Amino acid sequence: MYNWMVFLLLNVYVCSADYDVPPAKVEVFYPKGFRVSIPAEPGITLFAFHGKLNEEFDGLTSGQWATDITKVRDGRFTFNDRMTRLKIGDTLYFWTYVIYEGLGYRQEDGAFKVNGYANATTPDSASRTIVASSSDQPITPQDHPCRPSLSKVNNDNPCSNTVVFEDDFNFIDDSKWTKLRRFSGEPDYEFVVYIPNEEVLFTQNGVLHIKPKRLESEYGENAQLGSLDLGFQCTGDSESPDDCSRRSGSTILPPVISSRITTFNKFSFLYGKVEIRAKLPSQDWIFPQLLLEPTKSAYGKHNLASGQMRIAFTKGANGLLSGGVLLGSTEPMRTIKMCTNPNPINLGDDFHTFALEWKPDEIVLSVGNEVYCRIDPQQGFFTNFLTNGNYANNFASLWSKEGKMAPFDKEFHLTFGVGVGGLNDFLDSKDGNQNTLRKPWKNTQVKAMKYFWDAMKSRSDWPGDKSALEIDYVKVYSL
Repeated sequence: MYNWMVFLLLNVYVCSADYDVPPAKVEVFYPKGFRVSIPAEPGITLFAFHGKLNEEFDGLTSGQWATDITKVRDGRFTFNDRMTRLKIGDTLYFWTYVIYEGLGYRQEDGAFKVNGYANATTPDSASRTIVASSSDQPITPQDHPCRPSLSKVNNDNPCSNTVVFEDDFNFIDDSKWTKLRRFSGEPDYEFVVYIPNEEVLFTQNGVLHIKPKRLESEYGENAQLGSLDLGFQCTGDSESPDDCSRRSGSTILPPVISSRITTFNKFSFLYGKVEIRAKLPSQDWIFPQLLLEPTKSAYGKHNLASGQMRIAFTKGANGLLSGGVLLGSTEPMRTIKMCTNPNPINLGDDFHTFALEWKPDEIVLSVGNEVYCRIDPQQGFFTNFLTNGNYANNFASLWSKEGKMAPFDKEFHLTFGVGVGGLNDFLDSKDGNQNTLRKPWKNTQVKAMKYFWDAMKSRSDWPGDKSALEIDYVKVYSL
């Protein structure tokens, strides 16, 4: 952002008379959220929005909101805020900036007073945009009221059929995401350490990239034989010291650096539809983590007692697409409610739109608007653990007391990342990657990670470019 600010200061005075920045359209929504957009006119490559609520700008400052938008959606450059509540009488002060044909231009002194909401029909619902050097332009509100939704968002009630979370990944927004810094842990113990390294986790041209790399490339040759302390910035569990610091001994340190981001404690929801446009990794022993994870762990923290949902999943090179819910950390309950798409598609070379629709009575998965899985809890997910009137574990007994959708009846949050190997996703009884590669470790071996690394470290093509998860956007809709 600061680089753009310098560029703006150097260019806006010279260029201001040569081009008129398109007037910004402001729309405010009830009960919360607003958006600011301009048309994507030919020649515009960047739109920046800087805003303050109920406070005028004193010179050229960044503001409460300061975002660069490089991606066009529906013919417009659009800034979205889904969480801020604007009241009748509030005023949004703003200035905008564009890069047009390689030069920078800004529009100052924008002011928008909230007189109504764009998603409600009220006598005073027509709001107006006020910008310098252009006439006032009325905004036409949508012709429907806020209808109650079956969804919950951060324990609140959203309007039905609305976007309640969205990210185009022009940058990694710290108000939406936490970048994890921790070692992998139970139940899967992936062969990675999650670090927000700028070569592993970054955005480029409006796309989020998570691209694993070798531990040695960051910490030196044979780094996996030493020790690693993630320091005070570690995001691991304070009750689990191994989350933040490890030393090689009976086995090695994780030989791969990957990254994970999560909306934990920032955005969570109960029931809704998640839509992700992404290109999945396609490399041996590597898999995407496009997850919904329980926010409160109401049924327990261990062995996936509170469930996990996988929006899209594939294992290794040329793997098939799958998705669904995990009822436990080990087989058979790990994959009993996972589905595989019967139609092979090129997951690693092309972007596809993956969706998971979470309803109070079923979970539906699709790719490119084609449904390939419907998960019906029937009498309850807990019945999968019931034998001769007895439950196989304690958390299934807890599920039975809460209803048929348990454990998927509480708020979950988004987690995105890339995993490698581990102790549960690749079965010992099967070869890897469509019978083209023999699995070099056993899930029960203490030195599983070492045996994995012994087999992979000499491969110059690994992890490589095919290991990357690329996400164009994510949207979450209320029901």
